[in-house]
Amino acid sequence: MAPLPEWAKPLKSRGRANELLKIAESVITHRYGAPVVNDRLGTLEVPGGPVFGMYNLAHIAAESPRAGWRLLVYDVISSLDQLAPARIEALVSDWEQVRPLLRTRIYGVVGLPVDVEAVTRPLGPTSQLGLGVALDRTMVMVAREHARSWEISMDEAFEVATRNVLERVPVDHTMMLKDDHCFALIEGKGLAVTGHAMDLSVALGDMGPDPDVAVFAPCAHNLFVMPLQGSDLTGRLRVMHRLAAEWAAQNPNGVTLDVLRYRGPRRLSYEPKWAPNQRLRPAIG
Repeated sequence: MAPLPEWAKPLKSRGRANELLKIAESVITHRYGAPVVNDRLGTLEVPGGPVFGMYNLAHIAAESPRAGWRLLVYDVISSLDQLAPARIEALVSDWEQVRPLLRTRIYGVVGLPVDVEAVTRPLGPTSQLGLGVALDRTMVMVAREHARSWEISMDEAFEVATRNVLERVPVDHTMMLKDDHCFALIEGKGLAVTGHAMDLSVALGDMGPDPDVAVFAPCAHNLFVMPLQGSDLTGRLRVMHRLAAEWAAQNPNGVTLDVLRYRGPRRLSYEPKWAPNQRLRPAIG
């Protein structure tokens, strides 16, 4: 029997994957017209219309009762109605409207749109810092063509977006142990939790005058933070690399395995010397 495609692995069986794919095809056909289905890639493309991916939906469905899958699929697909191009252009081009909705977040370069020049800043080889607009249960990236209508600098826009994350994206943290190594797990709802990496003071409280920690952003809803002090930094980073890869594979909205270094508010950088072995990188979609 052929192995499960990457998108279907959370569902653990071909039968469950086929069932979810058929439900998605039915709902999309009802709302938009019959899609072209690629069950290997997990995509459903409506001719002349949107393309839907199954990767994140499979992760969500894996944690939900099968009896509720049709409602789940309908709910997720309905939320995408907000992304009508004319509506997004009107919203994002208007600074006063978009200002309270702006969020800073870390994006994985695999998921960046190829047909839109988005407002991003480089972090690591598979990560960028970008501006997103928070909608109902989803986000849209800010295109540079829309941001050009704002009468402020991009530095100011990123600062507004970061403050919005700190004030409007609640998170909790839990101290955890993995192979006797201590780290903080930061969790929250929505797709902008990784924006807290720009300022960990809300998530973790007072970290002293000169914080210096390693930060991982394996998926959009979490951050791992590991202190650098102590012995065997290489061994501890190896453990965290492995945990981040497992987390990205098991949760929706994967981001990156780049290891970042936080040295205080707005001081987030990539550390190439801490890069994980290439084979740990998950397929992120």
